[in-house]
Amino acid sequence: MQLTEGNISWSSSSEDVDQKIDDIQKLGLSQEKMKVTANEKVSLDFQENVRNGGDIWTDQKITVALLKNEQRIELELHENREFQIPNNKGSYVLEVVFTSSRGTAQYVGNILIQ
Repeated sequence: MQLTEGNISWSSSSEDVDQKIDDIQKLGLSQEKMKVTANEKVSLDFQENVRNGGDIWTDQKITVALLKNEQRIELELHENREFQIPNNKGSYVLEVVFTSSRGTAQYVGNILIQ
């Protein structure tokens, strides 16, 4: 499933994007629910915006976390952009942050761990 853009601060040859979301958890929970099982392996697939040009994979850093109220669970992202869903059942906001020399892009989704 595709995640929704959250906070963005990005600069490219074609445009600059600066988007600020006040309540990222509210945005995440408003998305269609993605159902996953505890301990399931999940892969991230990024698609480059061709219109922005440039190589987004230069010096990139990707972080993944689950958010619930004031709780933040950082998840380990493996080299193949795969991470494992923890055993903590319930509804969470999945947060993926992509950082490169061009800036930072945050993506969120509504995830239900069963």
